[in-house]
Formats: sequence, C-alpha cells, structure tokens
Amino acid sequence: MKKKVALITLCLFLVGLLAGPLSANINATGDNNAVRLQDINDDWARQDIEAVVAKGFIKGYEDNTYRPNQSVTCLEVIVMLIRAANLEDQVENYTLSSDRALALSQIPDWGKAYAAVAVEAGILSSNDISTFKPQQEAMRYQVCLYMQNALKLCGLQDQDADRNNLTSFTDNDLIPPQARSAVSLMSQYGVVNGYPDGSFGPNRVVKRNEMAKMLNNFHINCLQNIQEPEEEGEKELILTGILENKYFNSVEETLTLDVIDESGYRWRFSIAAGDDVDVYYEGSKMRLNSDLTRIIKTGGPAFVLLNEEQEAVWVKIYEAVADGQTILAGTLEEIKYDNEKNSLSLDVIDENGSERAFDLERRSGIKVYYNNRFVVFNEDLDTIIPGGLITVVLDEEENPVLLRIYVPDGMEGYEVLVGSLDKISYVGNNLNIRLTDNDEDEWSFVIDQSDSVDIYYDGTSMELSKDINNIEADQDIKILMDENEKPVWVRIYSAD
Repeated sequence: MKKKVALITLCLFLVGLLAGPLSANINATGDNNAVRLQDINDDWARQDIEAVVAKGFIKGYEDNTYRPNQSVTCLEVIVMLIRAANLEDQVENYTLSSDRALALSQIPDWGKAYAAVAVEAGILSSNDISTFKPQQEAMRYQVCLYMQNALKLCGLQDQDADRNNLTSFTDNDLIPPQARSAVSLMSQYGVVNGYPDGSFGPNRVVKRNEMAKMLNNFHINCLQNIQEPEEEGEKELILTGILENKYFNSVEETLTLDVIDESGYRWRFSIAAGDDVDVYYEGSKMRLNSDLTRIIKTGGPAFVLLNEEQEAVWVKIYEAVADGQTILAGTLEEIKYDNEKNSLSLDVIDENGSERAFDLERRSGIKVYYNNRFVVFNEDLDTIIPGGLITVVLDEEENPVLLRIYVPDGMEGYEVLVGSLDKISYVGNNLNIRLTDNDEDEWSFVIDQSDSVDIYYDGTSMELSKDINNIEADQDIKILMDENEKPVWVRIYSAD
C-alpha cells in the first residue's frame, strides 16, 4: 500500500478520549466477530464498541444487538477486565475450592470463577469481596478503581504520576476519597475524561457504550503495553506533513498521495479501493473514486497514521491555511447560539482528548461551514447537531477564523429542535415536555424511563425523577430528534 521514498522522524501516536461504559450480556453466546451488531450504527461509541467486540472483551446479545444505553453491573465490569487482561484461560481452568466458593457466595455461579481470578490478580481485594455487590449498576468512580487495581498487570502502578490532581474537575469534591487516586490516574492515562461542563460525574451509572470507550482506551494505553510488548519501530505512529500531490487511477481504483514530512522527505501512499484505509478531507470521510482529485486540494496539512509496517491506517487531509494559521481538529461536543449577544459558544474535544472552549462574536468575521455549506451567523447555528467532526482554523493568536462542522456518522436524518420550554413535568415514569419552537410551532413529547433519553440542565446530566419538576418554564430548550421525531437527548438552559 505504501512505498517509502525516504526515512523520516515520526511522532508517537498519542491516544486518549472521552470516558464511557462498555458492557455486553456476559452469558450471551454467538460469534460476535462474524455478526454485525444491529443497534450501534448511530451510537457515538460505535468504533469503540466494534473494537472491543472484535477483541473478544465482550459478547453481544443473542438477537445481535449491543444495547449501548443499557447500564453495566459491577460483575460485568470485572468480567470485561479479566478478558481485556488476557486472563480468561485462567477462568476456564479454575478449580473453585469450597472455602473460595463460600467467600464468593453472593456471586452468581457463572461469575464465581471470574471473581476468584480477579482476586488472585489483584483487581479485587479480599475487602472488596466482602462488600461487593455483583448486580449493582457500576458507577464511574468504581470502574476507575477496578482499572487502577489492574494496572499492576502492566507495570504502570508505580509510575511517577500526580494521582491527586483533580482540580480540572468542577465536581472533584464528589469523588469518594478512596477513588481520588484512581480517577486522577485514569485521567492521566487518557482512559477517562470529564464532561463538556467540566464535571467528572463520579456517581453516574456507566452505560455500555461508555464502557466500550473506557475499556478500549484502557487496553490501548495500558494493558497492551505488557500483553503485546513492541520493539522499537513497531508502534503506530503519526506522520505529519503537507500534501504535495494526489492522483486517482480510475482503472485500478487506486488513490496515490505524496506527502512531504516535517523533515522535508517525501512519502508516497497508494491506497486501493479494497484496502482498509479511511481517507478524510476537512473532517469528512471520502469515498475512493475519481471525485477525490477534484475535491481534495494540495498544499494543506496531512496526517497519516502508520502501523508497525509503516503502512497507512488512515489519512486526514485539510485545506491549506495562511502563514501563521494552524488547524485544530476534533469532535464538536456542544454548540449554543446566544440570540441577544449574537454570539456562538463551542465546546470541542481535540484529537488528543483535550477540551477546548470558544466564545465567538459575529463581528469577528468568522466563517462557519456545516457539511461544506456556508451557514449564516444567526440562530440557525443552534440547529447544528453536535457529536460530529470539526476543524477550526486558528490565527497566530489562536483565535478562530473559520469553522468546518460535519454531521455525525449515521445521523443525516436527525435534526435539532430549538425553542422555548412551555412546561416540563415528571409523572409516574413519564417525562412530559411542551415547547414552542423558533417558528412558533408547538411540540409535545412523552419520554419513558425505558427510552434511554439523556436529559441535561445547564450541561449537567439529570436523572428522570421528580427533581425535574423544579425546572421552570420560559427557558431555552434543544431536543435532538431521530428520523421518527423521537427524542435522543434533551438540553435545557437556564435564563441566567
């Protein structure tokens, strides 16, 4: 796929990103590597879910679903860590003594061997077992604790790290004292991050999609350091350079790219239609056809992820920028337009997992493109769906001068409803919402607890409970609706 024209100096590929849970039915059977899960196409953690299923850390349900918004139990987390740590052979060959069986009497029979191996590996301590509640929904701080205990399996436990550096989280006082070191350590290793509002949410229940993100990060950043020791030169690396030339051979259906790296050496990549290589331009995934040479412009920054054989894994290309300008690439976490101030606020997670916030005024002259179409700087910006890729062109003072925002994969039919909250109430197990949108049309929604709809108030996640009755009317509201106009998430903003 790639012909190396000259040797270069590469940068280490750094991995990190948002926190989130993974879990699958531990008792389910079937070859999940052979059957595609049917309910993850539109999920924000799809790639991580597919990765952990392919690695065998979890198994899907018998109906070929993953159920990403279902919560994870404490025992399921232990089972997943055992699999990720490559200890399942010990589980299969484990002989449970009568004393050990008595100590694990609260553990279901199918999970006793997993728990026993977890104790011997140090993932669970004897004290943990005495208070362990296997069927209880796992919270974020608990997952961090289990992962911290598993670090000794890859020799990272005693690395020099500031384990009490939690000042970056606005709710660090809510993190239990026994978990502060674990949360800090997992944050430093890029396994977990906070939410867009700056909180960590230690007591939030972990869902299966969030667990997928956490477990995949934990395996990549920590566990595989000991499981798959790599000699120098056998790591995934990022090549950074400038796209000098591109050519598409329509007969062989092959795209050829010439990249000049930071040292001035030329690299040539030949990517065929059948190769498992993703090509992105300005954050949008491209199809391998003759249109590429017309759409992709040369002279801009190019990033190529290389495997141990120095072959391309993915390619990200951007338009050329003026001298002194740089490009920030990442994921749009939140977007909000203030009609009174005529300003736009953005929360962005960059490719290294760092959070960036921007407050932009219309008079700054910034240009905004949504799916490669120019967007007028007005309240229509409020209808942009967050969660997709974004590139931000920054000037010499790191002020944004251009935004390119893209719809998240698989969400082309979704839309954001923006308006004013007329009434919200929680009765029985149902949340009732009435609102008037910006076009003066009235909408009503009834949301059941089983609908797995996320509710946020001023950026803070809320449980479906009577506390919601305290939210007053006449406040700004956004609802992400799917193709059937069913809510996916609800965001309410106070008038202050």
